[in-house]
Amino acid sequence: MRLETVSVYNFRCLKEVKNVPIHNLTVLIGENDAGKSSILDAIGLALEKNKPVPDDYYIRDGQAREQEIIIELLFAYDGDEEQPEEQYLNADGKLQYRVKHTPNSISVDVYGKRFTNTLLNQDVSKLKAGEFDEMLSQLGITFEGRLNAEKRMQLFNGYIENENPEVSEDWIVVKNQIDNFLPRFEKYSTAEFKNPEIMIQKTLQTVVEAKIYQYDEEQQKKILSEPLRKVREDLKNSLDVKIAELLNHVQRYNTKVSGLEIEPIIDFAKGFQTGKLYLTDSTGSYHVDNKGEGTKKRLFMSILDWDRKVMLETDSRPVIRAYDEPDANLHYEAQRKMYYTLRDITHRGGSKIQALICTHSLTMIDRAPAKNINLLKLDEWGKCSVTYLRTNDDGMINEFLCDMSRSMGIPNSSIFYERCFIFVEGPTEENALPIIYTNLFKSSIVEDGIKIINIEGCGSWENFVKLMGINKKDLMLFLLDTDCNEEESSCTLNEETLTILGFEPDFIDNKVVYVGTKEFEDAFKSSIYVQILNHLWPKTMGALWTEEDIDNLKSTEKFSKSLVEEVWRQSRLKGERKCTKPKLGAEIAKHCRSEEDIPKDLVTLLKKAREIAEVI
Repeated sequence: MRLETVSVYNFRCLKEVKNVPIHNLTVLIGENDAGKSSILDAIGLALEKNKPVPDDYYIRDGQAREQEIIIELLFAYDGDEEQPEEQYLNADGKLQYRVKHTPNSISVDVYGKRFTNTLLNQDVSKLKAGEFDEMLSQLGITFEGRLNAEKRMQLFNGYIENENPEVSEDWIVVKNQIDNFLPRFEKYSTAEFKNPEIMIQKTLQTVVEAKIYQYDEEQQKKILSEPLRKVREDLKNSLDVKIAELLNHVQRYNTKVSGLEIEPIIDFAKGFQTGKLYLTDSTGSYHVDNKGEGTKKRLFMSILDWDRKVMLETDSRPVIRAYDEPDANLHYEAQRKMYYTLRDITHRGGSKIQALICTHSLTMIDRAPAKNINLLKLDEWGKCSVTYLRTNDDGMINEFLCDMSRSMGIPNSSIFYERCFIFVEGPTEENALPIIYTNLFKSSIVEDGIKIINIEGCGSWENFVKLMGINKKDLMLFLLDTDCNEEESSCTLNEETLTILGFEPDFIDNKVVYVGTKEFEDAFKSSIYVQILNHLWPKTMGALWTEEDIDNLKSTEKFSKSLVEEVWRQSRLKGERKCTKPKLGAEIAKHCRSEEDIPKDLVTLLKKAREIAEVI
């Protein structure tokens, strides 16, 4: 069973957040107070049926506080898992589960199938004999004599089977009919990552669930029918084995530890708990709080390893694990290990675990598949919105998204956080634009949230441009050589390509900037090249480069290629110090010390980028 989407209405800053996609491993990112933790708490509120506090109801300045919170969870089923009765599933065979809260009430329903004849929607098992007989008569079912309960049910079920009465989809109120199909919810708050006892208890809780509960034919969860003494004994033995395994993991990270003690408290009335955690070394037994941060960090790493092993080995009911900003208390290596631990336990074959992480950690954000990331933002009225990378069901883009970082060398954090993207076709532009930007505006292009993306040499660039066009079109600019649209042009990116990738003529007219007579390099003054070449790549016989030399090269078919080849022939500097287009790009930019030195088209491009990025 998998949670696919969550929709939340009127809960804290989540005024109307619809169909937030949930994956095996989901990463929620965004600024503080943007609603990340509220998504986790909304899921917990629905699954645990707790009561919200008054401040949980959405309020906007100057308006009355809302009086109804609605949380809707959509679940899908994998494989041959036991499912609720068909009447509780929607037309797609999914469980659409909704919880409504008001200050004085809670209601739970599912979007399922109802008979249009309301008589058939009753819980007939609870009808008295006379009421049941009356209902059968109203349905036109004839019978003679007195009926026992079994015969009544046979007649009713026979009517349903033979008459095939009409059904329609609608919200159906439920009490506990589907509770045992829902996943267990576990939340790890920021503070709990400092408390190893809580983390250990939550891992062992999974062992308890798998060990002491069984499900009947109707999937109702019941404690094992064996004597409680035997259940307790078997459970205690299983927990002792897992705690011994924890000691082995602790010793891998801290060889000084010789013993570990944490006593499980098995109480079938009050629930499962664990006691204090004590470690033993040559100095004696001690509580972990009495040791330094180094010991605590090593202990945390060992618990992650142990938790991974336990979760991979334990077959329990489905679990949704919510991690609220674990990076706040974790160093880099712990963040990295935690991400890979969660990846392993959520993606193994047959896993019943889903994990949601609220995080600011670039370590986690940039390791996750881009499709698994949801970005939360608050508008000026304090209302949350959620964005994620859409693919419009394009199979090629879906496949590309799984490996985008390696294909393009662009981290997820850039895709979600940068405020403008400038696409260029080569390393010359990639090297030159950041320097020119700083010379023009006295600020860094990186600090201002503008990302230069060089598509040269990347076989996946078309999928990336298409993906960005679906999700970030308003933030995109293209810098192209003027001759890119000529028939014999070698440019991979041109107006025809952009049109094929889904960009409209209006976008091409306003967001594509062309530079140079033919190409980027010929847009700069010949005098700048003279300065650069005489300083860095002087001619072998002491003669100077002149503007006439440069002008003659500009008249060739491909200025940049001719220039590099001519410098190679005439300069005495070879090997690593030879002239290349990327080096030229950087040097050209350095010598553009005023706006008059910079081609007007580049100034136009960079000013547009600042407008898009909303640079003040």
